[in-house]
Amino acid sequence: MATPVISVLPSGYLGLGHLTPFGIQTSIENFDNFEHVQRWAKDMHLKPKYEIGGRLVRHTDLRILSKISGLSVGQISFDIAMSVTTVIKSIDLLCSAGLVTIEWARPKRTCVPTITEAGRAALVTFNVRDDEASS
Repeated sequence: MATPVISVLPSGYLGLGHLTPFGIQTSIENFDNFEHVQRWAKDMHLKPKYEIGGRLVRHTDLRILSKISGLSVGQISFDIAMSVTTVIKSIDLLCSAGLVTIEWARPKRTCVPTITEAGRAALVTFNVRDDEASS
């Protein structure tokens, strides 16, 4: 089965597509905001990925991105009830997508990531708010 992908359409709506060997093939499903996508995905028992700057990120990654605001990795982990390892892997992915910057040191849980302008733009584009991302 093809991976469901949510991307931003030229109209500004969020659209459902599927990752194929030829790229993302869009369908007729359109959504107003991130909350709408999440309700629909839950009803359809799907876990779509989100296309941001040519990269695919998970809902989990967007949740973590929405929490970055001066908190350490350990604090983010505690706040969203995920393991530090999961948060670190997600932050590494977000860094490679240019959405976050971080200077890793030991212990990693004490490091504080910083959201980039591209990261802020992604949250605005997908209309993700901290309270929505946690549901």
